[in-house]
Amino acid sequence: MLYTLLVFALNNTRVQTELGHLAEQELGEILHTKVTIGRVEVGLLNSISLHDVKLQDQEDKELLNSKLIFAKLQIRSLLQGKIYLRNIALLDADIHIYKSRPDGPTNLQFIIDAFSSKKSTGPSKTDLRINSLIVRRGNVTYDEWYRPRPVGRRFSPHHIDLSDVDANLTLKHFTRDSLNFRIRHFAAREACGWEVKRLGLRFEGNRKQCTVRDLELLTPHSAINQELLQAHYDLDAATSLFSTLSANCRAINWQLSTADLAPVLSRPSTSAKRSVSTASFPTLRNASRHNDSASRENHIASTWTPTPISN
Repeated sequence: MLYTLLVFALNNTRVQTELGHLAEQELGEILHTKVTIGRVEVGLLNSISLHDVKLQDQEDKELLNSKLIFAKLQIRSLLQGKIYLRNIALLDADIHIYKSRPDGPTNLQFIIDAFSSKKSTGPSKTDLRINSLIVRRGNVTYDEWYRPRPVGRRFSPHHIDLSDVDANLTLKHFTRDSLNFRIRHFAAREACGWEVKRLGLRFEGNRKQCTVRDLELLTPHSAINQELLQAHYDLDAATSLFSTLSANCRAINWQLSTADLAPVLSRPSTSAKRSVSTASFPTLRNASRHNDSASRENHIASTWTPTPISN
């Protein structure tokens, strides 16, 4: 009863605005950047809603602009001076991520550092943890400013523009050196014309290797189901990532359309669809020898069976 009365007492306009200012100061100290919050609404069952949230990066450029951020807090962690978010949801959010130089971090790195698990013997006020992340009606851009933009409706991994993002992710563990998460659901549109209707997977990796399990990808023209993908690489190598990359995978069922490859093909191609049932592909390694490349292509091509594409 007392808790319910407290919630109602906190949810008047003046108190919500004051709570917003307090949250701005607290998050500003934790993230070491400018945070603006219109008001804070406290709900039942340890829930909290932040309205009209704006977050600047450390170069004073807009990183996040969200109409509503909803979170479920763990009260026990607050009593210990830590913040543990069981669930967090971003509604109508615009997120802008970029890199200014090849050897530099993204403008998101300072948040990753703040939310990463830390090995420390002493107590830390900034021990922030998130169990799950939900995004609804989001827009996300990623740019490497030192690289040219693609011409026309071409896809570039250096300039990504996602709209209508609908995502549900479970974050189990992440630090600067390792990452473990599950994509329960992901859907979005890319400016090049791609549309992901459904994506799901489990990912676990570090700076040397990663494993992707239970991959499911569905687009308007293609469908991919893959049981296992393992990759080895060296993110700390002086050479490029691809020069150290080797991978192997086990496919369950693929149906791939050239309509989905058009944004990355150098020449226009006629619509066709290829499918492959259960198969295991050999390890694909970066190699300069022509014979190795030819054998990989022949193996994969012999596994695919063309089928007509439906309109």
